[in-house]
Amino acid sequence: MIRYGRMVDRNCEDDLVYAFVFQKRSEYHKKRKEIFKRAEKYVKEYHSRERDEIRLARQARNRGNYYIPGEARLAFVIRIRG
Repeated sequence: MIRYGRMVDRNCEDDLVYAFVFQKRSEYHKKRKEIFKRAEKYVKEYHSRERDEIRLARQARNRGNYYIPGEARLAFVIRIRG
């Protein structure tokens, strides 16, 4: 019997394939939600760091001091063979 362009009469093998595909799809969606939550956490952290930088600069300015923001640490490593 054909319904909406698909076969309605499925056998056991089709059910296993459907279950496998459904499981993979649900794992994919679960993983995507985790990734999204992790990204939100990073955005929140970066936003709070930016607000801290602004707050510290304002405090220093009000007290008549200077605020120098931290810079990224960079290291050059050179291996000399011989």
